Amino acid sequence: MLLLQALEITTLFLCEFSVATLLYVTNYSENIVTLELTNTKLKVKATTPGCGDESQYLTPDFANNRLFCLDENPRKGTIVSFEVKDNGTLSRQASVETIAGPVASTLYEDGKGLAVAHFIGAGFTTFDVDTSGGTSITPIDTEVYTMAVEGPNDLRQEHPHPHDAILDPDGQFVLVPDLGTDLIQRYLVTNDGSRGLLRLAPIVVPAGSGPRHGVFVKTDDAPTYFYLLSEMGNSITGYLVSYPGYSSIELTQVYYTTIHETGGWMPNGKDVLGGEIGLSPDGNFLLVTTRTGIIFPDKMNISFTIPNLNPQNKTLMDSDPIVNFRIDHETGNLTKIQEFPAGGMVPRHFSYNNDGTMVAVVLSRDQRVMIIDRDVNTGMLTRFRAWVHVDKEPSFVLWKQSKLHHVSNERIFLISLIVLALASIPVYFYRGKLARLPDLFKQTSYKPLRQDQRDENGPDESEISEGVETAQP
Repeated sequence: MLLLQALEITTLFLCEFSVATLLYVTNYSENIVTLELTNTKLKVKATTPGCGDESQYLTPDFANNRLFCLDENPRKGTIVSFEVKDNGTLSRQASVETIAGPVASTLYEDGKGLAVAHFIGAGFTTFDVDTSGGTSITPIDTEVYTMAVEGPNDLRQEHPHPHDAILDPDGQFVLVPDLGTDLIQRYLVTNDGSRGLLRLAPIVVPAGSGPRHGVFVKTDDAPTYFYLLSEMGNSITGYLVSYPGYSSIELTQVYYTTIHETGGWMPNGKDVLGGEIGLSPDGNFLLVTTRTGIIFPDKMNISFTIPNLNPQNKTLMDSDPIVNFRIDHETGNLTKIQEFPAGGMVPRHFSYNNDGTMVAVVLSRDQRVMIIDRDVNTGMLTRFRAWVHVDKEPSFVLWKQSKLHHVSNERIFLISLIVLALASIPVYFYRGKLARLPDLFKQTSYKPLRQDQRDENGPDESEISEGVETAQP
């Protein structure tokens, strides 16, 4: 009886580590879609309306229990703040209209300022955001960029197209890659209470490359780097970051590669575009997605075929890749370590969970969000964990991490042994066999947790690990 109670205690303890994790997704509708992940089950939990007409991007401020949503309306954009309640539900707070097509934003000055890049509106805006309740978003400045002549790519570079807003690790500068002008705009955070930003001279990148997104990499005992993902060049450029006089930020190129240059799949056409770049939580790895068929859907370059997610359908599915790089913090060089299927077509965005054990990917063309397991020690992506259909065109995914994070199967195993052993001590005392306590460990068998091979929201693990095929160009 006591042993049965010990097993019940262990089961309850492990259930605590199966607590659901929430994710927020935009999908070019008026809604923010809330997903719930429990082990290998991913489902739509709620939809929260109120983010304009075309929800596209989310900027979290979980320290102040709020979330900013950008409405990428091509005529007049909207920025909306939502309160994030303890249970993860969202409540609309404030909104403000802005110039067309906001696509990315970042908070600065400890969450008191918001900087926004506008792709369609060809501009850059800043706002004072009230942190004492989140009830106001006040415009500060609107800057519309101009260009004297069109860029080399007349389809994509007819106007300035700011595509991202990135705060540097020290919170002193904001960088804005402009796909249309092949520039990186630089801004100094004035920190004078006005929430203003001072524009500096831009940094020029190769003509026609189309800078899209970027990430900073900073560690305690190595230089700081900035890695730029260029959409049309389908390339990564690494820069050494310096701060001359503390009033400027300088980028010195130390590395360059096209994403598919060495090893793995080689595209056989030009319609392969960089999608997203993201730094692992430990700062040692970069993931990059590329997308095919964006400009010419009938001329897609397929890099992977994967088993169908419907176990009843034996037709293979197409997938774009996620490319995995290890960072050399001394030189800034990148080493490609893996190309892994994203789980479908057009991986527009992805994000890591807090401990880096999982990556969530939005697959715009396939209307899907995929969860991929990741080995934090090697940085390698390992298997598809779960997926779910999301209507419209999912464009952005953000983790709302619970207090009890996901733990690996191995950790669960060790924890279960400890709890079971401690809970069983009274049994051995009662029978006068405390010396036999080690037998408990000898008698306990463990098999790694496997997801249901016929679960509609979970893949057949053996198929994924052994059945992924690389398409030949």
